[in-house]
Amino acid sequence: MSNIVLTPIGDTEQVTGTVGKSVFRVVFTENGEPLDPTSVVLCDAGATYGVKRLDLGAVVVAANTPMVCTEPGRYQYELTDPAPGLWYEAVVTAMIRGQVYRVTLRKQGGGGNLRELSAALDPLIVPYLPGAPLAVVHQVERRILRDWCRQGRAWKQVVNAVTVAGQAEYELSLPAGTHVLDFVEARIDDAAWTVLKLAPDQETVEFSYAPAESDLVIEVTVILGALMSCEFVPEWIVERYGDGLAAGVLAYMHGMAGMPWYRPNSVGIEMDQFRSCIGEARVERLTSRGPAVTYLIGGMAI
Repeated sequence: MSNIVLTPIGDTEQVTGTVGKSVFRVVFTENGEPLDPTSVVLCDAGATYGVKRLDLGAVVVAANTPMVCTEPGRYQYELTDPAPGLWYEAVVTAMIRGQVYRVTLRKQGGGGNLRELSAALDPLIVPYLPGAPLAVVHQVERRILRDWCRQGRAWKQVVNAVTVAGQAEYELSLPAGTHVLDFVEARIDDAAWTVLKLAPDQETVEFSYAPAESDLVIEVTVILGALMSCEFVPEWIVERYGDGLAAGVLAYMHGMAGMPWYRPNSVGIEMDQFRSCIGEARVERLTSRGPAVTYLIGGMAI
């Protein structure tokens, strides 16, 4: 008896080294061996879309768009994301010996490492927010990350450049969606160099005197902040501070009066956990915890 199986591979995943692109993959097998259908397209049963956004329902890939065969039994389609972190529904339709086979994929699309942040935080958050749209949850996750960066100042990043003889000023190539909060140090060829005052949000660094040689390695260490458009988040932030970040998201969401997930009795406890997370980040930088911060949530000062 023939056993034909359609297997989605990761549903959607970011194309390696490419920010802003997602790839849909599916594998066809028969009795455990690769199988190539007569045709493989992205198309729902009503022939209205191939891939659509779940937040707006907008069609991003037309019905009957062919998928590409990358090797026997393996097919994929690469999509340029209209925006980072969107959720999609894709329907793969295959024709095999005159019979239609169909599988539906629902997953989050590309968007740099921020998608990894959501993937790590969502299991700590979504079960406690019945009925909350993922688009709203992810927006609040970005806001919490932004607040954590600004208050905790723990995102230390080394930005590299190469010297040009006689040139004192250099552009800082920051990760997408970030900005400078603080300057830590600058080194050229592993030796400390003094710089003119580096202001917050400045994207260039100017040394007090220009290097005499070219092709030396410049290392400028800064403290980064996240913007709402941030697309890059180091994994260590989630590993070290994920529980605190999740608590901050839950505090904001549970403070939304009138929503099905409104839980005012939880807000104070969760916000305390988030504040502790910020305090830990500041202490680990050997800085003061700073003044207490008041958040306005659902009309309540927390």
